[in-house]
This record gives sequence, structure tokens and C-alpha cells, in this order.
Amino acid sequence: MLVLDLVLIGLAVTLDPLPLTAFLVVLPSRRGVRKGAAFTFGWLVSLAIVVTITVLATGNNPPQPNTAPSLAALAVKTALGVLLVVIAIRHIRARGRPKPPKKPPKWQEHVDDMSPWFALGLAPALQPWGLIGAGAATVVEAKLSSWESFLALF
Repeated sequence: MLVLDLVLIGLAVTLDPLPLTAFLVVLPSRRGVRKGAAFTFGWLVSLAIVVTITVLATGNNPPQPNTAPSLAALAVKTALGVLLVVIAIRHIRARGRPKPPKKPPKWQEHVDDMSPWFALGLAPALQPWGLIGAGAATVVEAKLSSWESFLALF
């Protein structure tokens, strides 16, 4: 079940429109391949840091069922699930409404002048942290005992 949960959360994180849009704006800019690689690296490193901290915090020992840490992890997962459902409902309801025109963000005007270091830092800032939290709550339940479990987590 851990693998299925992480695959679904990973798919949602990967298809989140905000980082994808930023990546697609960065890529065609001047020196875009370098900036795109830095953006992708920053995105992956921020995910790896969250997973590493979560595994180290649990000591590779998931909480026993019906204990305070186990119930806390379940409460966090439930709260994040409710939050994500509320956000989804708001997005679905807003689809039919006309949107007022928006000005492009300030950073978008300066994409050609952006350094790869800025692109590296931009990626973690645009992570869907609610989904990342759901993934971290799932990782809390992980028991990494073999190379297969490490591979599944990776």
C-alpha cells in the first residue's frame, strides 16, 4: 500500500501546474537548458531532503498502530486529505467563472537574466507543499529493511 500511495502522491506532485509552468517559462529563456537543469535539480533535492528528514525522524521504525505517533500521523494525513479535497472543489467550481486578466509575475519579466542559482532556489519555493506533506506522512509508515523498500521509496 505504501508504494501505491507514494506513486499516486508522486504523480500529483509531478503534474502540479505551478512548477510545470515555471519550468516551461524557464526552459526557452536564454541559457534555458542550464536553468532548467538547475530547476529540476532543486526540485528533486527538496523532495529528497523532506524524505530524508522524515526517515531520520522516525529512525526507520514506523510507529506502532494505536499509539500517539501513529494516531498523529493518521490525523495529519486526514487533515491534509480534507485540505486537498477542499482545494480541488474550489478549483472545480472556479473553472466556469471568467477570470480577470492578470499581469505576469515580476520574476517572469526577468527570466532571461535569471541565474541558474535562482532557478535552483525557485523550484523548492514552487513545490506543492500540501502534497509533499501527504507524502511525508506516508513515509512515516515506511520500514526500510531491504534494497527493494529503498528502491520503492526512491
